[in-house]
Amino acid sequence: MKQGFLGVMEMFASFVLLNVMFFVYSLALITFIPALAATIETLHSWKKKGLNPYFAKSFHQSFKKHANTTALSLSGLWAAGLLILAADIWLVTAIDMKFSDTILAAASIAFIVWLMMLPYMTVHVMKVELKFLPILKNSFLLLWIEWKRTVLLFFMFVIGAAGILTMPFLLLISGSLLAISVYSIFMPMLAAYYVSPHSGEALK
Repeated sequence: MKQGFLGVMEMFASFVLLNVMFFVYSLALITFIPALAATIETLHSWKKKGLNPYFAKSFHQSFKKHANTTALSLSGLWAAGLLILAADIWLVTAIDMKFSDTILAAASIAFIVWLMMLPYMTVHVMKVELKFLPILKNSFLLLWIEWKRTVLLFFMFVIGAAGILTMPFLLLISGSLLAISVYSIFMPMLAAYYVSPHSGEALK
């Protein structure tokens, strides 16, 4: 890696490119979790071996590895759930109906809870040999058991959203920041709950 100003520019450009690849690979929505997993593995590789700006091939290989039926199904369910809950919130605010405040509060809480399920599902897909329903169940349970991690990520989401609204250029690295957050907050958690890691585990 280059030193000084050129090194900083190379690092920023690499993060921007990684962010672009994350968004392109997650455009289908059902590929969101595999794309996030590939982004996390790329960042882990940079941490272990140093920054490598020529990572497109390894990113694609990592994405293909994680784009299995379980991950795609979880991504599709997660995206559909968020869209349905967002539509419910919009309808309640747009149409005057009975118990609208109660419905709005319930839909908003459900939206936040479902949003916070993402990191738990992602790390399970990456490191644990479980199928769709067990991952869904365990992710929901860990959401509450590991409530401190959940709250921490929620506030990071809020701060990130506020930062993007005030400094839109942060969108250029928002996917990388999400991956860094999931990697640093949630990856260490799994060792406390699972004795045998994934046989093909990439993050050693």
